Amino acid sequence: MQGSEMLREFEGKQLFATHGIPTLDYLLVENPGDPLPACMADSLVLKVQVKSGKRARRGLIRFIKDPETELHHGILALAEKMEDMGLEATPILIEPMVTIEKEIYASVLLDRSHKRILLMVSGTGGVNIEETARHEVGSIVKRWFPVSVKSHDISLGDMLVGWDLEGYPVDILVGILTRMIMMVREEDMLLAEINPLAFTIEHGWLALDAKVILDMNARFRHPDWDSLPSLDEWGNEMEALASRAGIALVMLDGDIGLISSGAGLAMATCDMVHSFGGAPANFLDIGGGASSGRVKKALDILLQDDDIHALLVNVFGGITRCDDVALGILKALDEKSVDIPLVVRLAGTNQDLGIRLLRARGIVACTNMEEAVRAVVVAAGEHKTGEHS
Repeated sequence: MQGSEMLREFEGKQLFATHGIPTLDYLLVENPGDPLPACMADSLVLKVQVKSGKRARRGLIRFIKDPETELHHGILALAEKMEDMGLEATPILIEPMVTIEKEIYASVLLDRSHKRILLMVSGTGGVNIEETARHEVGSIVKRWFPVSVKSHDISLGDMLVGWDLEGYPVDILVGILTRMIMMVREEDMLLAEINPLAFTIEHGWLALDAKVILDMNARFRHPDWDSLPSLDEWGNEMEALASRAGIALVMLDGDIGLISSGAGLAMATCDMVHSFGGAPANFLDIGGGASSGRVKKALDILLQDDDIHALLVNVFGGITRCDDVALGILKALDEKSVDIPLVVRLAGTNQDLGIRLLRARGIVACTNMEEAVRAVVVAAGEHKTGEHS
């Protein structure tokens, strides 16, 4: 098992373009000392191409209203920000600023273990999608498709009802969503996300961001992937630590940390968290047959993320023994105090023993996945509210 790999935004947009998904033209600055490119527009957006989420919150996106006087300073400021954060030198993407009239959220997930594809869309996109999902449960609409689906079998118009799209070219939007579904299947992506997918005055519908996670077990089918520099680089130190421990980790934009056994269960967990109004902070797969040591390591890594407001461990134990998972969790807690809610779902081999071990330490533990996900979403919201009260 080779796990998964997240691409940089510009690499995701390159794949989008090959599948007819519209994006903006952009330039890349590899080195802050390089000669400045010719101005593309009167106003620009600068984005550091790190392979992780939360860039806006981390100060890794800047808006330039006067390129003649601000562009050079903006590039240097982002370079200094990367250095202060301990990030390796990373390209900076420059693209025109556009006027957004309407934005939505769209993501497509591949659940290979169940041979199905999930489309999730919301009439509200942008940086506030997490809060919208949490406070307006049901705002994200979902539809499943068989992995063998053909484009002519996909009908999506009824998903967009009630989104105040009168006057916008809905047929083009439906075409983009359809191409996203087909792209995920053909490119062996675990995730393709656009937030926002926006209607702009200048260019109509555009993918203004691109988040792509590739299934590296399918790399043999895609020799063109060898030209993607992201496959030989790490998005951040947490992802590098996870890889060295044999753990597949990709950081996302949310605030609920997830640990799952198996890529299929990990994607299903992300889906259910979204369904109940939460936002996953990561995709983490400890794999089948995970030892207590690997479970402990996964917790140790995620607990380094200060933006996580609750943790969910979701394990279906076939080869993996649930009591080993419980012991790994307890070892991690013995070494590091945890001040965020922790919920554990164990099902399978030795599940009763594992749950008893956890409950004896006051940890919320159950066998039902839906119950666990509901509990962690509520706990994350309460913890976040408590921090700001």
